[in-house]
Amino acid sequence: MSYDLTGDIAVVTGGTRGIGRAITEQLAASGATVVANYYSNEEAARETEELLAEYDADSRVMQFDVSDVDDVIDAFAEIRSAVGTPTILVNNAGILEQDTLDCTTEDCWDSVVDVNLKGTFLCSREALGPMRDAETGAIVNISSVARENGAEGLGGYAATKGGQVSLTKVMAKEHGPYGIRTNAIAPGLIETDIWKGADGDGMLADDEEVVRENWAEQSPLGRVGYPEDVASVAAFLVSEEAAYVNGEVITVDGGTNL
Repeated sequence: MSYDLTGDIAVVTGGTRGIGRAITEQLAASGATVVANYYSNEEAARETEELLAEYDADSRVMQFDVSDVDDVIDAFAEIRSAVGTPTILVNNAGILEQDTLDCTTEDCWDSVVDVNLKGTFLCSREALGPMRDAETGAIVNISSVARENGAEGLGGYAATKGGQVSLTKVMAKEHGPYGIRTNAIAPGLIETDIWKGADGDGMLADDEEVVRENWAEQSPLGRVGYPEDVASVAAFLVSEEAAYVNGEVITVDGGTNL
């Protein structure tokens, strides 16, 4: 299903790969002007730039570090100057480091927290002020089912995803009165680069077909999830069709965690 986002300006962090790219394309196909953030993968950025050119001349990719306050401030200032004030923000940028807590280094912990949680805070803070002035806006935070169920070897990741949900509810309460809706999506195991090496128990596996079969067996739907499954929910949440949806967490896992 397509939603009418004509006139909207959307920022999608981590928007050039996996779930982020699918969201970028879905929003662009729905009529929004999209700025897709990336950090370091130039090849994925070029591919996404070519994809966006098919939809809108003003859509673009932009490199900045979501965990760096100066980078974020400068990036949003550039977006406002070059494209306009964002009316949609999707906080999708995320990383994971796999190890048990007793073996997790402080540097690994900090890097996950900085990107996943601090990045959500910094980008939201930059977007919220102008949204409040305009008395409209929609923010979607991409969390994870790990926020609730935990995931062995992914303590930092799970903690940050739980933190994103808490931020979602705070933002929904604080900024709902200004016409800004904030919601979260909690994907389960979705077939992306970041998860292809993890089987159903959160441990690494070399055979992707084995991983895919393990995932499919856990789902009542009998298949793995795809980035497009998440993107369609994100498009709904930022559209007028979701005008009375605020502070919610929508799980997209095919019923795996029932």
